Amino acid sequence: MAELFDMYERAQEIAKYLGEDWKAIKGTWPGNTNARIVGPEDESLHLGLSQARRTRGLIEIAGEIPTSFSPRAGSGHVMFVSRERSAKRVATKIMEKVLPDYVPALAWALERKARREWMEGVRGEVAKVLLAELPDAYQLEHSPEVIKFNGGTTPYKRVGGYVRILDDKTLEWRFWSNSVQDGRTVARLIDSTESVGS
Repeated sequence: MAELFDMYERAQEIAKYLGEDWKAIKGTWPGNTNARIVGPEDESLHLGLSQARRTRGLIEIAGEIPTSFSPRAGSGHVMFVSRERSAKRVATKIMEKVLPDYVPALAWALERKARREWMEGVRGEVAKVLLAELPDAYQLEHSPEVIKFNGGTTPYKRVGGYVRILDDKTLEWRFWSNSVQDGRTVARLIDSTESVGS
């Protein structure tokens, strides 16, 4: 059985040379066979032994980015080094080969993630208003940005439709009815409605 390599210990050594704001944290694999080095701006470098045929036995160092927010495949954020290479030399290689590409990609991803979370919050607030105000309204489980309404009446025929919350300033409305007069009623309503927020 191959001797286990203490990746957490190696991560601690490398972190010292990356700067005082960098620190190593233990991984979740058995026997400290993986670890992470985290930086001051949410950087996270994963260290583990590669299992790929061409790089087996080398330390794989990969900059981590939330998958759904990555601008592209992260091949530019990965490097492989020998277990025998000094911690100082590995840190230098990280600064030369990984961080220049990884740091701006991570910043872009985190900004996109924050924007989505903010947008989800805005949509949630708008959805609450629509659900309270529209007749027989409900939110689509698979598309929470869409509110359908099946009720409501005009003096002429029953109407319904859906609202799609596009962003904090834009709603996409779709009405259905079997009465042309309903269309005229909606048109007059739009013409007489003051702008949102006034």
